Formats: sequence, C-alpha cells, structure tokens
Amino acid sequence: MRDATTEVEAKQLLQSLSRFVELSPPSPESNTEYVTNGSYSDLSPRELEVLSLLAQGYGTDNIADRLFLSKTTVRNHVQPILAKLDVHTRVEAVSYAFRNGLFAGRRG
Repeated sequence: MRDATTEVEAKQLLQSLSRFVELSPPSPESNTEYVTNGSYSDLSPRELEVLSLLAQGYGTDNIADRLFLSKTTVRNHVQPILAKLDVHTRVEAVSYAFRNGLFAGRRG
C-alpha cells in the first residue's frame, strides 16, 4: 500500500484554489489569454490546456478523457510543464502559475 495523504491534500488545495479563480480549459482560439508574460512562452498550447485542467483539480485520467488523450500522453505533457516552470510537483506548477499571473486573464 502507498500513502495517498499528500495526493489527497493536493486535490483539496486545488479545489480550494479553484473556488477563488474561475477557470475553464482554453480553446485553441484563446490560448494567448493564458500567456500573460514572457516566462511562459515555452509552454505549448497543449501544455497550457493540461496546466489549466490541473489547476481545476483534474487528475491524469480526467484530463485524458477531456482532451481525448492517453494517460501516458498526459503524463508526457506534465513532465515538460514541470521542467519549464522549474518545479517538482503538479501542485507546485499550479501554485507557481497562480502566483505569477498565468491565469490572470481568468480572474473573476
């Protein structure tokens, strides 16, 4: 058995964050509104979609279903996101994105 405490706490944190910021997955036409400064220029449109869904609290399975991708492909998108944002976990990536205004165009 593995300890899922950290994973459960991360999902609770993401759900709490999503109450403060209304997010929806970006459409192909609106990707530019997610890029609010040059530090995110390395993220691809698909990586922005994945990060947006992570910020909404979706897990790998749900993201795969929503974007019609395999779970492996979703994981393969997450790893470059973490590397490009210089963070180690999905929660850190979402937190970093909020702190640095990546979702500034989506605030209510």
